[in-house]
Amino acid sequence: MQTINLIIPMAGFGKRFTSRFFNNYKTLLEIEKNITILDKIISNFNHKNLKVIFIINKDIYQNYKEYFRNKKNLIVIDKHDKGPVYTLFKAKYKLKKIIRKKENIFISYSDINWKWNFKNLIKYLSNQQITVFTHRGYHPHLDLDCKSDFCKVTGNNIKFISKKKPISEDYKNDHLAIGCYYFKTFKYLEEFFEKNSLSKNKEYYLLSVINYFIKQKIKVSNYNIKKFVHLGLPDQYLDYLKWYNEFKNISNKKNNFVFRKSTTIMLMAGKGSRVKTISKKKFLIPIKNKKIYEYIFDNFNTEKKIIITNKENLSFINKKYKKFIIKNNNSMIETVLASKKILINERNFFLTSCDCYGEFDFTDLIFQINKSKADIIFFRFNFSNLQKKLFNSHTQIITKNDIVKKIEVKSKFNPNYFGHAGFFWIKDGNVFNFLNDFLNDKKKIKRELIIDDYFKYVLEKKKIKGSSLLLKRYIHIGSMKENQEFNYWQNYFL
Repeated sequence: MQTINLIIPMAGFGKRFTSRFFNNYKTLLEIEKNITILDKIISNFNHKNLKVIFIINKDIYQNYKEYFRNKKNLIVIDKHDKGPVYTLFKAKYKLKKIIRKKENIFISYSDINWKWNFKNLIKYLSNQQITVFTHRGYHPHLDLDCKSDFCKVTGNNIKFISKKKPISEDYKNDHLAIGCYYFKTFKYLEEFFEKNSLSKNKEYYLLSVINYFIKQKIKVSNYNIKKFVHLGLPDQYLDYLKWYNEFKNISNKKNNFVFRKSTTIMLMAGKGSRVKTISKKKFLIPIKNKKIYEYIFDNFNTEKKIIITNKENLSFINKKYKKFIIKNNNSMIETVLASKKILINERNFFLTSCDCYGEFDFTDLIFQINKSKADIIFFRFNFSNLQKKLFNSHTQIITKNDIVKKIEVKSKFNPNYFGHAGFFWIKDGNVFNFLNDFLNDKKKIKRELIIDDYFKYVLEKKKIKGSSLLLKRYIHIGSMKENQEFNYWQNYFL
């Protein structure tokens, strides 16, 4: 079987990660237990005769000698910030000694990951000279920032690659160059370096090589990858870890012994208009092979489960849950008002919406309840990469020593504040006895009133004491964009 060469250039500074106090060079950060980004890239090339060639800078060599100690094909060059093609250029003579004339070459950037069927790929590449691996369609990271290299594709032929911008008005119509490339032989790289001089004042990426050969009338094909992630920014890396833990590492089964005999009440009487194009009913959105409302109840794992809903939703709800039926209404606060007679009779219970859940330890919760003597425990979260960009979509809270000092309802993201999750622990349902006072006080607010407005009111009036618990992870699918994001990662990992 012919040898395949995988070249991984990694001679840059990695400044964006070091500036965020990450201890490891980005390529050597773990994305699974004891598995680095670099390990994961190599594992995609499931080939008996795989030759991996690392091109690293002197600093990486000095700092990570243990990792690279037994790597056979290691090229060490000076550190620079001129891009991966310049790295290949500086290593070209040593590469020529390692790679034989007729051996295939893959070049992969060191901060990406993807999934493919490698056996099918090898069959496809048997008739190709140069191939760019691409991704097309929605991607949560591109939705926030689509300054990436995109290909204009006709059939499966690439006509050119656009630098750091989409070709059409909507990036989802274009083919993203993911950062992995195939060359039939090393002669293509040799030709590029012979015919092109590299300036010391520019950065060079593989798109320069590809566009050169397109101009030389060499056929460049594309091979589309459905599952892809870029890990080149700290927020992208942290986002990946969050979703990995959500789908691959953490079970939603809770050791809820303290609150096992408690009650979870779910508000499910709204119209769900923000996600109506996804599902007829928001609470029916599938999460890990369950309807989301069922998954949320499992997350709290209390024996008593009550759904506050309307007749329109009734036929969709599992019969095993206890239902409290109210009339259709136009706002969350109207739902709460209509439910007052059941809420005020509950003690030590969870109140939740039907579109979010979070990970926390029940022993941490009981400790916080006992320590703070609070009437309500708010659950706070650190904003995700996407949630930071959603304008006025999430309420934020300001805390001091876990005590809630201020609530900003549906406000613009502030990096100094925490997000306010859509569920609560409530000591006594009598906290809702001030609803009429609140409604008289808030008549001038023109937007739809939500339960966050009410809790803001009773806190400011010092009618209750609120404490908070930081969630390890928070999942909210109450908007179209958050639902898209959830589905992308669910498909990626599952």
